[in-house]
Amino acid sequence: MAQMIVYQLHRASIDVLLEYEKALLDKIGDNGGIYVLYKGKNIYYVGKATTLKQRMKQHFNDKHKNKWDAFSLYVVSDPKFIPELERILIALIKPSGNSLTYQREIKKSENELKKTIKTVQDERRKRLFPSGQEGEKSKSKLLKRTFKGKKYTALLKKDGTVIYNNKKYNSLTAVAKQITKYDRVSGPLFWGIR
Repeated sequence: MAQMIVYQLHRASIDVLLEYEKALLDKIGDNGGIYVLYKGKNIYYVGKATTLKQRMKQHFNDKHKNKWDAFSLYVVSDPKFIPELERILIALIKPSGNSLTYQREIKKSENELKKTIKTVQDERRKRLFPSGQEGEKSKSKLLKRTFKGKKYTALLKKDGTVIYNNKKYNSLTAVAKQITKYDRVSGPLFWGIR
């Protein structure tokens, strides 16, 4: 299996680029990758480049001039990975020098996931409280489960909240976690709701 990162230089002073530019650029070659700019101890900017040696030199004269004093370089073996690696780093680090474009993309993805979850929850509620049947008149459904020899009951409200031991929970999973003490447990599966 080939390595993804074929060369890396971690947290070098800007002086390395200024004083040993030729040696560094010879090492990098015409390869692309990811770079990180630091200001003091903080990561200021994360960028990508199809040719790292050209891109690094540009930051001496562009809007990032005098805003960084150290850098890291990661030469990537396959250029197709470069954009994704950059997105991941920006999403995790949220550097002040990067635009908010990626932040908005991440928020959009989160909102899409929330909508999908809400749709799944709505469909599940419709199955539990079918329209025009007895369940529609009822405002809740009694759930029963035996776990490790002990019987448990909870009340699933039409709005999706669950009452267990006189406490209100936001989901079936929250109650299942409370009962099982497991971090990873599916509430619908625990209660036998498909």
